[in-house]
Amino acid sequence: DDSALMDVAAGVKKKITYVIDEQGLQDAVALELVTLDNNPDEETNVHSVYPFKLIKTEGNVYTFEVAFEPDEAGPYWCAVRMFPKNNLLPHRQDFSYVKWLD
Repeated sequence: DDSALMDVAAGVKKKITYVIDEQGLQDAVALELVTLDNNPDEETNVHSVYPFKLIKTEGNVYTFEVAFEPDEAGPYWCAVRMFPKNNLLPHRQDFSYVKWLD
């Protein structure tokens, strides 16, 4: 598996970059890194959320980046979530489209 989220270690800075072709949506999506506690004896809970920053645009191609430093060791599930953004949406859950990238 060549996921950008493999081999993340506590106390070590990590940078992840995604390039998304928005296919004419004009800056209508956002990304965030979500980490979940991975303790089989307890309920799964969100541990942290790191929002990506838009760092570059070239036509329909948008480049997002997040830099983070995990503060606790342990087993976590990690994934990147892409969701809609628009000033006319009162809340991003009002549009039922979320895509998990990793």
